[in-house]
Amino acid sequence: MKPHTGFRLQGCRWVVALVLALALALPNLAFAAPGPPPPGPAMRWVDAPSGREHLDTAIWHYARGKQKVDLIGAVHVADRKYYWLLTALFTKYDRLLFELVKPEELDVRSMGPSDGKLSSVQRWLKDRLHLEFQLDNIDYGARNFVHADIDSARLGAQLLAQAGNLIASLLAFSITDSARLTHADGSPRLGGIELAWALAARDQGQALKRYLGRELSEVDLGSDEFGGLGFGSVLIRERNQLAVQVLQRELAKGRRSLAIFYGAAHLPDLHKRLVALGFAPTGQAWLVAWQLLPAK
Repeated sequence: MKPHTGFRLQGCRWVVALVLALALALPNLAFAAPGPPPPGPAMRWVDAPSGREHLDTAIWHYARGKQKVDLIGAVHVADRKYYWLLTALFTKYDRLLFELVKPEELDVRSMGPSDGKLSSVQRWLKDRLHLEFQLDNIDYGARNFVHADIDSARLGAQLLAQAGNLIASLLAFSITDSARLTHADGSPRLGGIELAWALAARDQGQALKRYLGRELSEVDLGSDEFGGLGFGSVLIRERNQLAVQVLQRELAKGRRSLAIFYGAAHLPDLHKRLVALGFAPTGQAWLVAWQLLPAK
């Protein structure tokens, strides 16, 4: 895939906005509440002096008396080591609540690699970035795993009903995104030009990782475009509400150590919901999702 003559920067911004939404918010296939702020950002990009830059995802820790809940943010394409670390981490919880939009009748224990349209987009992305796909590396049939997500038929109906808000939300996100003229480190942000350079680079995978990693880490996941109307309402708020309902059911059974494993875009809204239930943030940890290699 190479930039062509007449490359349109505004059109590119739409592509970037959609890719970011897919990579962060979509599954594998805000309400206002007073209280303490989240433990930190849900994602970060680290410019290591050695040239080994990396994209990290957060784990936010919460407690309510003797009950502990972790919010584990994820990107759906990452290094294989990232999924090894997650798999080891998952074993320590009484229950691991996970996101996965699927037909209601589908048993995850018999599920093979997904070949759905959304998964195809994510597989295309992981091939370009030389990464691994989440569905190929997580055992969703593990004994402590609990499905905590919407079924595909219901999601499809809600997306169709919210089509107008979806378009408006993407437009608002694109306009807000276009107004960001600098990166978090203060360097100029050139938007589509940076993407064109990455696509034309000799080592396209490394260049795209660097470009998308910085962009993902700088998206305001707590903004109205994510948590309010449009795709935030359907893809984040309503699914988070369902996940927290499952969490409350498991807590009522006396579970003391639980985690919610969802895309990083879900964490700010999930934080508000946990605080509303009386949980207090106690800290955070980081996992390296994408590790770049030193230049040769």
